Amino acid sequence: MSSALFFILLSKKSNFAKCSNKYGDLTYCQFIVKGNDSLLSKKGVYLVIKNDELVFAGICNNTFKLRFNQHIGNISPKSCFRDGTATHCHINANIAEHIRKSTIYFQICPLTDLKEMKRLKNWIIDRFEPQWNLRFGSDVNYSYNNKSLALHKYS
Repeated sequence: MSSALFFILLSKKSNFAKCSNKYGDLTYCQFIVKGNDSLLSKKGVYLVIKNDELVFAGICNNTFKLRFNQHIGNISPKSCFRDGTATHCHINANIAEHIRKSTIYFQICPLTDLKEMKRLKNWIIDRFEPQWNLRFGSDVNYSYNNKSLALHKYS
């Protein structure tokens, strides 16, 4: 049974909105990222670029290939529930919305240290404010390579 059919049946039998995450009932696409297997087998920071504009920065603490092809590029029904991965649903739905009229690609920065990945990702988000990244909470200061930036509150 396809995930779309599963969700249609589920939504008719129960109130799906009560058990899905915030992005669990959107339209998704399916894709595979191909390229240099040596690079795709690494972990680090990745960027989603739409029409040459940075729209999302994320961390991949496993392999890029796994993140792109099995998580973001293939939304499973489990991902859509409250205990699923809302970020994967959110990013895939945005790609699905824009893929026909836009050029979308990933850029990667292989890193091995998780703290370094988080610092770089937060610095990129603070510096460029990618529109698909979501920020919660109060003002926080992040620094990367001795460059401090303030996180702005979004209303």
